[in-house]
Amino acid sequence: MYNYRHYCAFNNPITNLFFKSNGSVVIDLKKDKGGPDIVKLPLQLTLNEIFYGSIKSVELKRKPSTLCDSISNKLQVLKINIPRGFPTGGTLKSEVSKPDIGYGNVKTVYIFTTEDLPHKVFKRDNMNLIMVQKVLLKEVLLGIRIVINTLDHKVLRVNITEVITQDYVKLIYNEGMPDMNDPSQRGDIIIRFEIIYPLYLPVTDDTFCELFIDNKINT
Repeated sequence: MYNYRHYCAFNNPITNLFFKSNGSVVIDLKKDKGGPDIVKLPLQLTLNEIFYGSIKSVELKRKPSTLCDSISNKLQVLKINIPRGFPTGGTLKSEVSKPDIGYGNVKTVYIFTTEDLPHKVFKRDNMNLIMVQKVLLKEVLLGIRIVINTLDHKVLRVNITEVITQDYVKLIYNEGMPDMNDPSQRGDIIIRFEIIYPLYLPVTDDTFCELFIDNKINT
């Protein structure tokens, strides 16, 4: 029967312990220790977390690396610093050291690739925030007032007085996402429009017909 310590040392793939024929234990320090473990994971963020910057807590379950390690999975909580305006698809690294037999500390490097979680109003395009406003045909011709709640909790009331077409966009300057390198600089809010056409239109609708009457013509 193996001694428990000898069994763990002999079966530990990270350390370089081995038994000599006389039963003594030798540590081979010349063997390459190898690099850290690399773990790549997605990191989903809300637009609010990116807008203000935040510290994201990520829970990870680490499997035991050796038979001498804990049999049950260990729960790790990493604190990831999210800078203001951090771009989608960017990477953040976090290194974790763990004690191991023979080498002191063995590192695991976690590489997180950021993803934007869906927002109920906005979609990010670099520093700009894009929103789609549905409008009725009557609003296309007569105009509309749009109320926007921004990420920094402002209420904007935007009057659209131009005739709205499929290609028409409205820009609200300096109300988008902050620049990661210079948070004082911000992108824009871009409003695009989706026109809702009626399935049918009664010709007796006097209100609608009046829109097409040329008031300059005397009848």
